[in-house]
Amino acid sequence: MKKIIKRQIKKKPSKLIFLTGIIIALLFVLQIINFNRYATWGEKLKTLENQERVLKIENERLEKEITEVSSLSSVKKRAESLGFRKASSYLYLTSEIPVALK
Repeated sequence: MKKIIKRQIKKKPSKLIFLTGIIIALLFVLQIINFNRYATWGEKLKTLENQERVLKIENERLEKEITEVSSLSSVKKRAESLGFRKASSYLYLTSEIPVALK
């Protein structure tokens, strides 16, 4: 009887050590997977930050271009090139008939 109890006591620590080893190995593998995922996310984040920087620069350029094109001097030059000119006289239209009938 004493021999059986001693054998059972000896077997329990080896199973415990085996299970602990498996758990540690599993945690190690999970840690490697997480490091890999974080590295991939870091690369994606870096790419997105570069795209953001490029888009901000392009946005500033386009805003400047809009400002230049919509300036009064630019609009005047464009109108003149299309054949528009300053009016020499003005004609006002008056309506004898009301616009909206009651």
